[in-house]
Parts: sequence; C-alpha cells; structure tokens
Amino acid sequence: MRRSSQIRYVSLGSGSGLNTARQPGSLLGRIVALLVGGILFGLAVFLGARLIAGMVGLIVMASTIFMLRIWWIKRKIERDAREYGDLDAEYTVVRESDPSE
Repeated sequence: MRRSSQIRYVSLGSGSGLNTARQPGSLLGRIVALLVGGILFGLAVFLGARLIAGMVGLIVMASTIFMLRIWWIKRKIERDAREYGDLDAEYTVVRESDPSE
C-alpha cells in the first residue's frame, strides 16, 4: 500500500494578529520596508563593529599591562641577582639511593 505525501498549509491566526507576516502590497510600502530594513541592518553592523573594536582594545590593553608587569618582575630579579650574586649553599647527603634498585 502506497501513501501519497501531501503538503498542507496551516494558518496560525485570523490574519489580523501579530503572528502574521505579509509582504507590503504597494510599491511605496516595499520601498519603506527596504529602507527600514537597510537602516536596521546598517545599525546592527555598526554596533557589532564597535563591540568587536572595544573587545580588541580591552585585550590589547590587558596584554600590554601583563607584559609590562612581567618585564618589571624580570628586571627586579635580574637587579637582585647582580646585587647579591649567585646563591651559595652547603649541603650534606643524608642517604644516597642506588639507581639499580
């Protein structure tokens, strides 16, 4: 037994509610819809570019601060090493382990 497939379109409203999307009928309506859509698209692109630029700026500032901090610590360690010289210490072997065990 073979079933034929059918496509049925179901309306979600009476046609006067908020859940109906229809294309503007007149030429003027289409032009206004195109202009509003273009403006909204341009605004979204502009705001997205500003958000990305802000995030990149924050990343650059944070990495610069981090690298300056690393440089400062390294400089201080090198200055202390020059001032105090190498670390000398004495030690005593308490027990020596045999590597063959």
